[in-house]
Amino acid sequence: MKLSRAAIAFFVVMGIALLAIDIMVAPARFYDYDTYLLYLDSIYHFRQADWFLFEAATKAYLLALKGVFVTTVAAIEAAHYLLLVIFLLGFYLIFRHSAWEGAAVAAALFAPQLGLVTIRATPAYVICTLAALRAVQGRPWALRLALIGTLFHVSAFLALIPVLATRIISKTRFARFNLNITTVFGVAALAGAIGYLFAQQAFDFLVDLFNQIPYLSKYTAYAVGLADPNAVVETAVREPTSANHYVFLVGISLLFIALVFFEKQRSLLKIFAAISYVLYLGLFFAFSPVPAFRFAPFFALPVLASVRFERQSLLRGLAALPFLAACLAVFALQVTLVID
Repeated sequence: MKLSRAAIAFFVVMGIALLAIDIMVAPARFYDYDTYLLYLDSIYHFRQADWFLFEAATKAYLLALKGVFVTTVAAIEAAHYLLLVIFLLGFYLIFRHSAWEGAAVAAALFAPQLGLVTIRATPAYVICTLAALRAVQGRPWALRLALIGTLFHVSAFLALIPVLATRIISKTRFARFNLNITTVFGVAALAGAIGYLFAQQAFDFLVDLFNQIPYLSKYTAYAVGLADPNAVVETAVREPTSANHYVFLVGISLLFIALVFFEKQRSLLKIFAAISYVLYLGLFFAFSPVPAFRFAPFFALPVLASVRFERQSLLRGLAALPFLAACLAVFALQVTLVID
């Protein structure tokens, strides 16, 4: 499928809008700016001998910028502008053969965050989305791409789970099994019951595991516990959540239900979505909405890139304007959330 004129126009407008925001807003005003300054100073001045074990590609990239621009501030500001280039190229690779409506929804939800803020995570989101698309299409390099994504951000290990599971299932007869809504809710109920019985033990195990690895111990900050939040780890803190996290929960749920209802042929896509959705819910309720929100692009971007729409009709044409208006409103809201 060739890229449509509407999709080309959309990519151009989105790129101009993000570039305008990047130019008008000082880098220091973007969310996590101070965190990236501390991160780069830490790996530059206090780099450990095993620095390459986690996020090696991102560290090498930021250290190279530090070498070119000398100061940490200049390096991070350059990284912000390069981030926009990386995001737009990645978005094009993901959605170049997709319906423009799916790209519009993805841009409204994720473009401000991925194009303006997440210097470390955006390459991982792009690479793991391409990996997921290959997995649901039964194409090679899915696992290798997902593993490459882990070199940019540790959260990509979560994306590796549904990609790996989908690749394994694609080799079995389950790959031809067409999920229906009854099956989905039945499996979800069973998984929920099992999860309820063993969640606290699994949660404690993961927190203990994270605490054994110094680099991962910071992620226990997302832990809010299950039965007794204060008894899990003394260092756990409650990350601030907002209504936006719960809006995402509803939106992700509706996206998954719509996929199950309307997709009749691509079983691997629904299997990937089901595994990702269960993982998203597990993160949301067992840890907190914050890590679930950060996992959401790994789930939503491949699904939105795979959305199919019926051929052009009068009703669809009339609905295009309010649809774009709604996407613009969501985009504007997301912009306000990434600027301090």
